[in-house]
Amino acid sequence: LGREEGLRTRTFVTERWQLTLWDGIEDGCLFDRETDPEQMHNLWHSAQYQTIKHELMEKMLREMIRLGDTAPLTVRVA
Repeated sequence: LGREEGLRTRTFVTERWQLTLWDGIEDGCLFDRETDPEQMHNLWHSAQYQTIKHELMEKMLREMIRLGDTAPLTVRVA
Protein backbone atom coordinates (compact mmCIF):
# COMPACT_ATOMS: atom_id res chain seq x y z
CA LEU A 1 0.00 0.00 0.00
CA GLY A 2 2.95 2.32 -0.54
CA ARG A 3 4.04 2.44 3.11
CA GLU A 4 7.52 1.76 4.40
CA GLU A 5 6.45 1.14 8.00
CA GLY A 6 4.15 -1.62 9.17
CA LEU A 7 0.42 -1.40 8.64
CA ARG A 8 -2.23 -1.77 11.34
CA THR A 9 -5.48 -3.28 10.16
CA ARG A 10 -8.67 -4.59 11.71
CA THR A 11 -11.28 -6.79 10.07
CA PHE A 12 -14.75 -7.44 11.47
CA VAL A 13 -16.70 -10.39 10.08
CA THR A 14 -20.35 -11.26 10.61
CA GLU A 15 -22.33 -14.06 9.04
CA ARG A 16 -23.10 -11.79 6.07
CA TRP A 17 -20.57 -8.91 6.05
CA GLN A 18 -16.83 -8.30 6.15
CA LEU A 19 -15.48 -4.85 7.02
CA THR A 20 -11.77 -3.95 6.97
CA LEU A 21 -10.14 -0.72 8.20
CA TRP A 22 -6.51 0.43 8.13
CA ASP A 23 -4.82 2.90 10.46
CA GLY A 24 -3.94 6.12 8.68
CA ILE A 25 -5.86 5.26 5.50
CA GLU A 26 -9.29 6.78 4.90
CA ASP A 27 -10.36 3.98 2.58
CA GLY A 28 -11.64 0.58 3.65
CA CYS A 29 -13.31 -2.57 2.38
CA LEU A 30 -16.89 -3.71 2.77
CA PHE A 31 -17.99 -6.99 1.25
CA ASP A 32 -21.33 -8.79 1.25
CA ARG A 33 -20.26 -12.36 1.89
CA GLU A 34 -23.69 -13.65 0.90
CA THR A 35 -23.88 -12.16 -2.60
CA ASP A 36 -20.14 -11.78 -3.21
CA PRO A 37 -18.34 -14.72 -1.53
CA GLU A 38 -15.22 -14.16 -3.66
CA GLN A 39 -15.01 -10.53 -2.44
CA MET A 40 -14.77 -9.02 -5.89
CA HIS A 41 -17.00 -5.94 -5.32
CA ASN A 42 -15.91 -3.52 -2.59
CA LEU A 43 -19.03 -1.68 -1.39
CA TRP A 44 -17.12 0.85 0.76
CA HIS A 45 -17.92 3.87 -1.43
CA SER A 46 -21.42 2.79 -2.46
CA ALA A 47 -24.06 5.22 -1.15
CA GLN A 48 -26.50 2.31 -0.83
CA TYR A 49 -24.33 0.65 1.86
CA GLN A 50 -23.28 3.63 4.00
CA THR A 51 -25.74 2.76 6.78
CA ILE A 52 -24.54 -0.85 7.06
CA LYS A 53 -20.92 0.34 6.93
CA HIS A 54 -21.47 2.68 9.88
CA GLU A 55 -23.41 0.02 11.82
CA LEU A 56 -20.58 -2.47 11.32
CA MET A 57 -17.97 0.11 12.37
CA GLU A 58 -19.87 0.68 15.62
CA LYS A 59 -20.27 -3.07 16.22
CA MET A 60 -16.55 -3.57 15.62
CA LEU A 61 -15.66 -0.78 18.04
CA ARG A 62 -17.97 -2.20 20.72
CA GLU A 63 -16.49 -5.68 20.24
CA MET A 64 -12.95 -4.29 20.55
CA ILE A 65 -13.96 -2.52 23.78
CA ARG A 66 -15.59 -5.72 25.09
CA LEU A 67 -12.45 -7.75 24.37
CA GLY A 68 -10.03 -5.14 25.75
CA ASP A 69 -8.61 -4.91 29.23
CA THR A 70 -10.97 -3.97 32.02
CA ALA A 71 -10.25 -0.63 33.63
CA PRO A 72 -9.11 -0.88 37.27
CA LEU A 73 -11.65 -0.01 39.93
CA THR A 74 -11.39 3.60 41.08
CA VAL A 75 -10.81 4.38 44.72
CA ARG A 76 -11.17 8.15 44.40
CA VAL A 77 -13.44 10.55 42.56
CA ALA A 78 -11.99 13.71 41.03
